[in-house]
Amino acid sequence: MEIVKDRETLEPDRLLTEDVINDMRDRRILINGTGPSANTLKIRPPGLRLRRCDPIPGNLRRGREKPSVTA
Repeated sequence: MEIVKDRETLEPDRLLTEDVINDMRDRRILINGTGPSANTLKIRPPGLRLRRCDPIPGNLRRGREKPSVTA
């Protein structure tokens, strides 16, 4: 999932990415920013079992404050 400031220009939003990462870590979900602008979310470890992934989409929805997250 890439987090951008504007869906038209696709300008990376590094600050919002950091906020989402920290919020998810507070919820005990390990996630990193990756890519050239470090605004793409990468869930760790990559081998998560599906039953452990259930809370991730809901937590992402609660953790973001701007409607600028694209998937």
